[in-house]
Amino acid sequence: MENQPYCPRCPHPTADQDIREVIASVLAALPQEQRTPEEEYRLRLEGCESCPGQNQGICRYCGCYVEVRAAKNFMICPNPKGSLWPENAAAPEDEDDDW
Repeated sequence: MENQPYCPRCPHPTADQDIREVIASVLAALPQEQRTPEEEYRLRLEGCESCPGQNQGICRYCGCYVEVRAAKNFMICPNPKGSLWPENAAAPEDEDDDW
């Protein structure tokens, strides 16, 4: 059970399938005008994959699921050493908007 993915917002371990369902539902509910274009989304996820702060799909710098954060065109990479995402016209992040 120690290698099982978890949700940092939940007090208990969560099954991988449950996490996939949560991510899918959040992505499905994201309005089109807030979505990152597909190619940029892929490049953002590549940046997250190469980041030492990413653990089981969760960013240790902000606590977000990387798939969800990367999908929102207004979010930025929170890596304190500098963004691992390609440059874009993203607006500054709203610190209170985790999802």
